[in-house]
Amino acid sequence: MKDKLEAVRSYGGVTVSITNCRRCGGIYNKIGRDLCPECLKEEDAAYQVVRPYLRQHPNTYMAQLTEDTGVDEDLVVEMIRDGRLILGNNPNLFYSCENCGAPTQSGKYCHVCAREMSGAFSVASEGLKQRQTGESKERRYPGYYSKH
Repeated sequence: MKDKLEAVRSYGGVTVSITNCRRCGGIYNKIGRDLCPECLKEEDAAYQVVRPYLRQHPNTYMAQLTEDTGVDEDLVVEMIRDGRLILGNNPNLFYSCENCGAPTQSGKYCHVCAREMSGAFSVASEGLKQRQTGESKERRYPGYYSKH
């Protein structure tokens, strides 16, 4: 596992954020995205190849896309997950859900896993709210409890 570095320093009113690139692990001055300038250039170059290809070949599959463009599948998936590529006009282009491995066309998770996680988060959130309101009621009425 790569060591992560995140440092924020202030120099004369200017804030500098130094962090690791999420792709190569190199250290860089974070300005916007979580990629160093070199990896960002690579991603932009790949985008300039993949986007026109998808427009010209709307029925392509992932294997054909990566073979014809030379762009790594992981990079294509990363661009889709980051929202740089939208597959609305590419019905045959799928990649694996991070949770279950089912095919999906957007985000990190398939529709089933996203719905399950949303439900689990709702239940957890509701339980947290109930616990917080219960604690506030206990604080509001300190004292003794009597059956009489």
